[in-house]
Amino acid sequence: MILTIPNKVSWKKNTEVPSLTHYNKKSASRIKKTHAHSLRDNITCEIKPLSEELLDWFVPLHIEKISQKNSPTFSDIQAKTLDNVKRSFQILIIFENNQKIGGLIFSETASVVNISYKIFEEKWTASSLPASPSLYADYLLSEYCFQNKKEVLVHGKDRNGYGKTSSIGLAIFKIILGYKPCLPQKYLIEEVNSTDITCDSLYFSCLENSFALQGNLFTSAETKEKWSRLDSYKDNVPIRWIIS
Repeated sequence: MILTIPNKVSWKKNTEVPSLTHYNKKSASRIKKTHAHSLRDNITCEIKPLSEELLDWFVPLHIEKISQKNSPTFSDIQAKTLDNVKRSFQILIIFENNQKIGGLIFSETASVVNISYKIFEEKWTASSLPASPSLYADYLLSEYCFQNKKEVLVHGKDRNGYGKTSSIGLAIFKIILGYKPCLPQKYLIEEVNSTDITCDSLYFSCLENSFALQGNLFTSAETKEKWSRLDSYKDNVPIRWIIS
């Protein structure tokens, strides 16, 4: 089978609706409980203009986390943010007991907020709140968009071919957060031969007359259960299973 795909995938969600509607019932419950107990557990959030000082803190943390991934892609964050004369950037920082546990760098226009870089600890250091720092930060930024009447929140752009260029888990996490895969503004069309796929992989292909994309999950009878939670989001992101 020959699959025609864009070489890049953009992730977007509509932020003109209440923020909790982006998440399934389980995630929304975790977010609500975390938000309700954030004051008790001394969890706070700040959104401020990005500065040299904040970038000096963020970049080493970003490099450390990205280095742990398969096929990591490193960017010159300084050049793409503070040195970028065409755009200004802000950073959303989550604190636990007054200590930074992660941040999210973004830019915005009148209608769109675009996440550029995002790094958080996987768990709270002292609290046992049910929503992870990353999930909670996504909700807070979604709420910022909703309150400021932004239309779209964009969660970056990835190389197409999860499982090969990056983990399938990355795509699943973005789907869980309510983002949909879409065609980016700039992309190239490529062809993938299914006979060349040797590991579990998720490729997004175009839907007819739509900017939205369909997932094509290549897996085996032995490993398909590993990705079964994707079926919980099939109304949001259509997935075609190709089982060998």
